[in-house]
Amino acid sequence: MSTKLTYVLIVIVVVGAIAWGLVSYNNSLQARSELSLLRIEMGPLEMNLEIAENTLADTEEDLASAQQELSSCELSLDSLESDLELYKDTWGLVTSGVQPPFQGADIVNYETASNPTWAELLDFLLKDKTDRNTYVPGVYMCGDFATNVHNNAERSGIRAAYVAVELPGAYHALNAFKTTDKGLVFIDCTGLEASDPGPSNCDKTVDVELRERYVPKSLFPESGWSTTWENMGTVRDVEIYW
Repeated sequence: MSTKLTYVLIVIVVVGAIAWGLVSYNNSLQARSELSLLRIEMGPLEMNLEIAENTLADTEEDLASAQQELSSCELSLDSLESDLELYKDTWGLVTSGVQPPFQGADIVNYETASNPTWAELLDFLLKDKTDRNTYVPGVYMCGDFATNVHNNAERSGIRAAYVAVELPGAYHALNAFKTTDKGLVFIDCTGLEASDPGPSNCDKTVDVELRERYVPKSLFPESGWSTTWENMGTVRDVEIYW
């Protein structure tokens, strides 16, 4: 009886082990099947992830490009604001890269030229001898003085403008400079005729505004001569050529 019971128990254990093995095997098959499904599902996900990463990279490039364009626009805006400040007191024609439509006005601009300080401008004007040239009616006049000063300044690295002001009965030429510390200044270096008395230095500064008198004042006063020059009349128009 004891032996039969033992056999029965052994059979029960074996059957249980087989049953457990079958259950485990089925669970394993199911797990493998689910893993295969997960791998199949992960394929598109990985592809979508790669697409998303590429899209992100493109977006970052577009953002960098947009930031560069924004910086460029900001620089352009700063330049326009600077130009507006430069011209707000003239109310006349202002242009850049255009030759003045006056006889003998052949100005040359240099890309390397920049706006000077007031001290740098004074140093240049003191060294430049254009103002000591003789004024010869019909031959060498105010436009020639302004052209020479403009080109000499640009050649020396100083940004300059050729300016024409309409006065009663005629146009008169001079120069303008945008200094970094005193703003826009107008300089008249027109010299004297051979028969006219006057100082040896004819460099002058003048306030140029519409409907205001054109009265130059000596930049480098000399003993025995007035610092205020002749009133040339009321300014009717202003043209500035950079």
